[in-house]
Amino acid sequence: MTEDQEKFALHLINNPPPGSELAKAKEYGVDLTLFISTLRRSPTERARSLSEGARIFQIAKQTHLSENEARRNDPPLRGLNEIKKKTGLE
Repeated sequence: MTEDQEKFALHLINNPPPGSELAKAKEYGVDLTLFISTLRRSPTERARSLSEGARIFQIAKQTHLSENEARRNDPPLRGLNEIKKKTGLE
């Protein structure tokens, strides 16, 4: 991003046109300055960041699934789950 492009983007972020999507996002509380920091990165850096984020998300998802599976297989909970199924409280 050139210096002029960055100045223009900052101007739009700080003074979004009324009724624009930028204005709506700003009113909603979105930190629009994050777009600038992202655009300062090279495409390779942005791709690497997205890849790392996806990897972290996948690890968190697997951890959550593993914890839920462990809870379901815990003998006291397994019995509780069977009772819920039989009584229709599941």
